[in-house]
Amino acid sequence: MRFGQPLFLLALAGAALPVLIHLLTRDRVRQVSFSTLRFFAEASQRVLRRKKFRERLLLATRMAMLALLALAFARPMFGKAPALEPGQSVRHARVVLLDTSASMRRGERFATARALAGEAIDELQAGTDGVALVTFDRSARIRAALATDPADAQARLALLEPAAGGTDLLAALRQADAMLAEVQAQRKSIVLISDCARRGWGEGPGGWRLRSGAELAVRAVQAEAGASLADDLAILEADVPNGLIRDGQPAVLGVRLANFGRADHADIPVALRVGGEVVATQRVTLPAGATVPVRFRHGFDQPGDNVGTIELGEAPGADDVHYFNVRVIPRIGVLIVNGRPSDDVRQDGAWLLRLALAPGPESPFAPTAVRADAVTADDVRAVRAVVLSDVDTLPADVRVELEALLARGGGVLWLPGPRTDAEAFNEAFGELAPCRLRRAVAPEAKPGQPAAVTLGEVDYEHPVFGVFQRPHAGNLSAPRFTRYWEVTDSQLARVAARFADGRPALLDRPRGAGSAMLLANPLGGDWNDLPIDHGALFVSLAHQLAHHLAVRTEGRTAYTVGEPLTLPDGATLTGPDGEPLSGDVVLAETPGLYTLTGPDGQTTQWAVNAEGAEADPAAIAAEEIVAAVAPRADDPLAGAAPLAADATPEDPDGPWWYLLAAVTLLVVGELALANRTPRH
Repeated sequence: MRFGQPLFLLALAGAALPVLIHLLTRDRVRQVSFSTLRFFAEASQRVLRRKKFRERLLLATRMAMLALLALAFARPMFGKAPALEPGQSVRHARVVLLDTSASMRRGERFATARALAGEAIDELQAGTDGVALVTFDRSARIRAALATDPADAQARLALLEPAAGGTDLLAALRQADAMLAEVQAQRKSIVLISDCARRGWGEGPGGWRLRSGAELAVRAVQAEAGASLADDLAILEADVPNGLIRDGQPAVLGVRLANFGRADHADIPVALRVGGEVVATQRVTLPAGATVPVRFRHGFDQPGDNVGTIELGEAPGADDVHYFNVRVIPRIGVLIVNGRPSDDVRQDGAWLLRLALAPGPESPFAPTAVRADAVTADDVRAVRAVVLSDVDTLPADVRVELEALLARGGGVLWLPGPRTDAEAFNEAFGELAPCRLRRAVAPEAKPGQPAAVTLGEVDYEHPVFGVFQRPHAGNLSAPRFTRYWEVTDSQLARVAARFADGRPALLDRPRGAGSAMLLANPLGGDWNDLPIDHGALFVSLAHQLAHHLAVRTEGRTAYTVGEPLTLPDGATLTGPDGEPLSGDVVLAETPGLYTLTGPDGQTTQWAVNAEGAEADPAAIAAEEIVAAVAPRADDPLAGAAPLAADATPEDPDGPWWYLLAAVTLLVVGELALANRTPRH
């Protein structure tokens, strides 16, 4: 046992106070014999013995109360010696930083690194020097706190294995610097043991430097000469759809392969495996130092989860497999609420949109149109996406259901038009829509041209517009808009497209788990020529909008090692090895397929992959790292706030809370016993 505040042990002498008080205040009894009382002598002795027993028990209780109180304030702790206390002085304090990122799994790198870490620990003298062991990938983790006994650090070092995460050298250095800043030592040092991957250095430390005054030594683990085929090749990145609508069209799955070796590799197999079966194989040639894209086309017809892998080589390693889960959605229910029915179908935006979403029986969408004055909450509850065409108000229960749809991952698209009243719209939908309406405007006419405006700026990184980058997908600058809505309060929304005059055209804002979108035009024929003169483009745009709104309901299926996996309430998660994982948030540490089981028994799978860039052997020179972070007295930014580690050593609070609880019980017992013990 050790004590956090040993000076309070002096208060144990206070346990003698009840004895001193008893000796100083005890009664002086003078015995007088009365012959008439001789018949009561035996009874009096029994009463006296009972009284003495209670008095001694009461005295012992009071002494125990004081002793336990002193022990509680002394903060007793069990187990091994804790980390050095802040301000505690040692001769030499050292933090050993060991790289456990995915790149350290290649060849004998980690075995070499572990041996170097053991040497760095052995260089210190037990009892007078302090040593800590910290591992890192994307974040730093304290494995053994700063202590004068190196045995704990050596024992934990022997159990370590490389993980599958990325690399962040700066996070490790910041953590070591923060630990050393809290102790006093004649000498402080940091030993960084890593392959010094350049990708893990990023943009460098900026203005940050070591504030503890520690010496930094970098012991680099070099890549082995004559690396094997598995060490040369890797899957750098992949482009696999997260979710698809079952429309019978093959999906494109692509990967980018890299050869980091010095020799060319020819006839390397790349296999696409779906549901455990190899469905396609390509053979590629990878020149030394080159990257090569490989694409597969595969039709996913099975609704729900479609898990698979893309594998590189005959016997793929951890960096040569990409896991995926393509979630296929059956026909999607889309509710179109029509606020402006018209006998002229060219002016009825809702009718035109319904026709565009389901031009034939093979359409992936199942649109339903309903008048705004007839829509119910049940109509909204039955679909994945809702389009409000020229609608400025709805019943309260329908608006509540729209909010619930967004919360569970559905989508709502507003298409304000000529009938829309801005004030009524803002009052009804101001908290749900991605913006508010200001006024309907018409662009100024230029000499010799009609008063119309086109789309001038399009964000092709937005899921709605990505497809239009392909050849022959349609020219988004061709449609002309004769009127549109000017919007306000759009700061929190993503502007996916703007009109040529700079005003927002399409806005997208996350709401709950879903997406709230607004197109500042009703898509009817009286405010634009899109559905009449550009029918193919109109159909494509309608499908892209509905797809984006609906696919959001499926949630995410792809993660990278090191990311947190958040479990819904009541759900359980099983790792790739079939073992259950506990916690509401689980850190993805191993590549593979994780199985999520909901409270209703429904299962889905999450694909977790290692960072492909970890295979890149490009390294940064040790001298460059040291020069970048070495302390400099004239640098005002030296020692900026350190990053917190993901894990901290065991909390050494000890059993003092239990001692205080025992004191409380003794106080209650003392009061009860004192009331039953007579004074005379």
